[in-house]
Amino acid sequence: MDEKQNNIKIIDKSGTEKEYAILSTFDYKDKKFIIYTDYSMDDTNNIKIYSGIYENEGKIVPITKREDEMVALNFIKYIEKGLKDNTLLG
Repeated sequence: MDEKQNNIKIIDKSGTEKEYAILSTFDYKDKKFIIYTDYSMDDTNNIKIYSGIYENEGKIVPITKREDEMVALNFIKYIEKGLKDNTLLG
């Protein structure tokens, strides 16, 4: 993970490498959570956002439903702070 450039490359199940933008990372209970996107759109024209736990081996593993709810709340705080500080869009 290249946090300085805010990008991460992920290899999917078919072996294809894809680059994603890191939106936010945070630690919670000895786990490093990551929120990232490739800026692709879903069927309702919303940007797809992904989350997971970043492990030392460079893998991103799925999170539980409870962890997903916590990540969503953290992401809302990230957006609110960025809008307040006028830093969200660079």
